[in-house]
Amino acid sequence: MKFKKLFEPIKVGKTLFRNRIFSSPQDIYRLTSENFLDDNATAFYEIKALGGFASVCVGDLMVDSRAGHSHPFQLRGDDVKGRGSLTRTANAIKRHGAVAAVELTHAGKNSNVMAKNEGFIYGLVDEVRQDGVEIRAMDDLWIERLIKCHADAALFAKQCGFEMITLHGGHGWLLAQFMSPRDNKRTDRWGGSLENRMRFPLAVVDAVRKAL
Repeated sequence: MKFKKLFEPIKVGKTLFRNRIFSSPQDIYRLTSENFLDDNATAFYEIKALGGFASVCVGDLMVDSRAGHSHPFQLRGDDVKGRGSLTRTANAIKRHGAVAAVELTHAGKNSNVMAKNEGFIYGLVDEVRQDGVEIRAMDDLWIERLIKCHADAALFAKQCGFEMITLHGGHGWLLAQFMSPRDNKRTDRWGGSLENRMRFPLAVVDAVRKAL
């Protein structure tokens, strides 16, 4: 075998994983009208755990339900009414020996649900998107609010029984927008140099660690 340790257990921090195969974050269109997981969605993740993954990650737990959704079929990570369905899903994953994980996400300037509901989106700089949607630059208070949103969502996920957090830093979502010199044209402490562009994602990491 090329990967001789693939099926061996591994310990990361205090958590023991039964092998080295982790299921990527995946969202599901099978949600309730309030954007919560239903029984079929829970079964979807449970089957992945039953199949032998060391970790099963529930995708797209949005940290800001007002201004962070890219499409309507995404979980709300700031709504306590979702605690029951998230707890049920985490327990279903762990029931079969897998570690329950969840992905925290914010779409940034791709927050199409906010564009539809309010006619504009908060982004890094003032601009107009190619489809004509107005993007308004976040001020310091809004940025600090988003850092707290990530920390609060992480704590909420832990309270629901999830044992690992994935921060979505790719695919052009909010964290990636701050890191990107193409997207981040800010001239304050949140943009410009690499150090400044990394300030927001590193602040999110620190806030999540402190919350947990």
